[in-house]
Amino acid sequence: MDHDDQISTFFPVEESVDLYAVLSVSNDSKLDEIKKSYRRLALKYHPDKHATASESAKSEASLKFQHVGFAYAVLSDEKRRRRWDLTGKTDEVLISLQERMVGRLILSKCLIAS
Repeated sequence: MDHDDQISTFFPVEESVDLYAVLSVSNDSKLDEIKKSYRRLALKYHPDKHATASESAKSEASLKFQHVGFAYAVLSDEKRRRRWDLTGKTDEVLISLQERMVGRLILSKCLIAS
């Protein structure tokens, strides 16, 4: 995993992460499905729900709550989701360059075809 990518902050020990799997949705899910799953999981792992649990259970729930929040932040934003789908990364600088390159490639194909 690229340690410059923001995802490594939320998933530091994971070699690869599937943000769709974090929210228990498929990669072709609509925004409403993503939102519904996020709300369900956020309630399930919210720290207040685990106030009387053991320290390890609190820690695990808190980590999952952060994972769910990050996955939702990426997948609920059209631009960030498209970046994730294209590259599997969330790094804005790197992805912006890649998006421009893909855009130029598509534009040049259109110009050639016309």
